[in-house]
Amino acid sequence: MDEGRGSIDLQTDAAALARRVRELEAMVDHLADANIRAAELVAELEEARAVEEALRRRAEEVALQQAIDRSVASCRYIGELAVTATAALVDAGALECTTAILYLIRDEQLILVGSAGEAKFGEVACRETLRRDLRYWWSGHGEVVLSLRAQGRRVALLFLRVPHRYEWRDRWLPTLRSVGEHLGNAVDRLQIAARERELIAELAEARDRAIAATEAKDHFLATMSHELRTPLNAIIGYSEMLEEDAQGDGDEVALRDLRRISSSGQHLLALINDVLDLTKIEAGKVILMRERYRVAEVLEEVAAIIAPLVERNDNALEVEIRGDLGEIVGDCAKLRQILLNLLGNACKFTEEGTITLRGTIETEHDLVLLEVRDSGIGMSEEEVARVFEPFVQAADSTSRRYGGTGLGLTISANYAALMGGSIQVASTPGVGTSFTLTLPREPC
Repeated sequence: MDEGRGSIDLQTDAAALARRVRELEAMVDHLADANIRAAELVAELEEARAVEEALRRRAEEVALQQAIDRSVASCRYIGELAVTATAALVDAGALECTTAILYLIRDEQLILVGSAGEAKFGEVACRETLRRDLRYWWSGHGEVVLSLRAQGRRVALLFLRVPHRYEWRDRWLPTLRSVGEHLGNAVDRLQIAARERELIAELAEARDRAIAATEAKDHFLATMSHELRTPLNAIIGYSEMLEEDAQGDGDEVALRDLRRISSSGQHLLALINDVLDLTKIEAGKVILMRERYRVAEVLEEVAAIIAPLVERNDNALEVEIRGDLGEIVGDCAKLRQILLNLLGNACKFTEEGTITLRGTIETEHDLVLLEVRDSGIGMSEEEVARVFEPFVQAADSTSRRYGGTGLGLTISANYAALMGGSIQVASTPGVGTSFTLTLPREPC
């Protein structure tokens, strides 16, 4: 009986021991899982700290760039950049700096443009950085050179003398490399601004010289016009009086010479008037009269004035008025001058041909179209392209043969524009030329 009880007790202890073993195994498994989780948590913590450090450095970098932006914004000249940028770096805690020197790079040469501290330092280090095309240079003895770049090219070098601290280098040097790009763009902008200021100053000086020259020219022409017109008018007046006497005496030889004198005087007076008219146009001093007049009457008047010139080269003048041209508001004298210039050119370049003065209306836009057409020598496309330029004639041979200053068409085109209209030209060599003056009835 005792033996049976002992067997039962042994079985009970064995079962308890087995349960304990299973409990210990479960605890071991739990501890293993906990260790794995702990390792995972440690890895996550290290990653979080790395992200935090990256964010902190990025925040420092952004704050530094913003500080540099604010300092650079106050700079108008490149020479100020070394002082203001270095002050911004110091204020941001990026460095303790005793010397800052800025060199521009032009044609692989260093040009000192600004410094804070002893400017005698830094050139050797900068030349070495330039020679080796380094993005930055650190001497290990408290000297730093930053390569300032804009659009991928070096524009300047910034030399800094700082305390000899390697922890400073490890912390801030990567940030300062990106600052170099930032400052490079600032240097580039300031150089462009400086060049713009130089150009503006040069343009202002050139403008002042041009204004002074124009005023001197206007004064000269006004003086010379009086000095030339007075004796010319006297010559023309006396020649006309002598013509009458010679005509009364029947002296044909003297009459022919006097007519040449009168014609030459009139020609010279017309040239002077053309130059003065062009001067007034260029100076913006043309005054337009505003009056109402009938266009057909002006055409008839102009035809009568130009008739002797038409007959000189055995030409025929045809005046065509299509419909009722009605009235127009503008400067009648200027319109008369334009038409006489166009007709005079037609007479000069046409021999034994036909010259047509035609007037029509364009009802859709309420315009008056006045055309002068001839059957003369005509012009090429190249000559037509520059026909309205001042002092320009179709060709040198034309100028030598037919004379003139080349101002009549220039003056006519400018007068037409001032009156709210325009002049179009069409021409074929050997066939003839057509000038069409378009004017509004009521200019703006």
